[in-house]
Formats: sequence, C-alpha cells, structure tokens
Amino acid sequence: MAKYHRILSAALLVAYSAAAHALFSDDEARKAVNELRARVDEQQRRLDQAASSESLLRLADAIDELRREITELRGQVEVLHSRIDLLDKRQKDLYVDLDNRLRKFEQAQAERDQAAQAAAAEQQAYEAGLAHFKANNYGAAIQALQSFLSTYPQSQLAPAAQYWIGNAYYALRDYKAAIAAQDKVVQT
Repeated sequence: MAKYHRILSAALLVAYSAAAHALFSDDEARKAVNELRARVDEQQRRLDQAASSESLLRLADAIDELRREITELRGQVEVLHSRIDLLDKRQKDLYVDLDNRLRKFEQAQAERDQAAQAAAAEQQAYEAGLAHFKANNYGAAIQALQSFLSTYPQSQLAPAAQYWIGNAYYALRDYKAAIAAQDKVVQT
C-alpha cells in the first residue's frame, strides 16, 4: 500500500503540478491578452485622436476656404452695389435730361401752337376787314382793319391792312384820308 500511496501521491503531485502549471500559464495568458487589449485600445484611441485631428484639420481647411469664398463674394457684392449705384445715377441723369428735353419740346410746341392760334386769329381779323371791303361796306372795313392794326401792329399783314384802309377811304371819296393811309403804307 505504501507503494500505492506513493504512486497515488506521485500521480497527484504530477496532476497538481500540471494543473498549477496550467493555472500559471492561464494567468500569464490572461495577463498577455489584457496587455494586448490595452495596447489595442491605446492604438485605437490614438487612431481616433489622429482621425479626429485630421478631421479637424480638414474642417479648418474647409472653414478657411469658405471664408475666402465669402470674402470674394462680398467683394463681388460691393462691385455690384457700385454698379447699381452708378446705373441708378445714370438712369436719373438720363431721366432728368429726357425730362428737360421734353419740357423744351413741349414749350416750343406750345409756343408754336400759340403762334399758330395767334396767326389764325390775326388772319381772321384781317380777312374780316377785307370781307367788309369786298362787300362794299367801306366804313366797317376801315373800322375792322384799324382794329386789326391796333391789335397786331407788328403783323406781316399790317402793310396790306393799311393799304386796304387807304382804298376804303378812296372808295368813300375821302382823298385826304386815303393819301394819309397810303403814305403810311409807303413808310412801312
């Protein structure tokens, strides 16, 4: 039995030592795995940090690019505002110039219309006196033509009116008045 104990003890010792060795190896393996995990976690953290830094750098570059574009766009907006202001001023100047020209044209047209109306009234007054003369109504002709001369003394028809006044006096056989009227024609 002692032999049996010895064998059993030896077997237990071998089994225990193998188990202890297995336990020891398992702890070391766990420790190694934990160290590897820690290293992997550290590498992952560094990689994330690097990626984050790279993302931040890219983001900063993108922000700088956007700032440059904004500055460029602001410059373009200023140029466009200047052009708009210049075009507004030009448009106002053209409007004022056009308005002035239209006013001058309208004034000239109004003056021409007034002159035409005056000429028409002048012509009518002259023809009314002449119509009296042609109707052998010499007294009315003299009166109408003298009224014409007092109203339109600078008329181009004034010498003709004076002539017909002289003829009307002649027809009335007032030769002195006829000569005086005809002298006025010669003087004008």
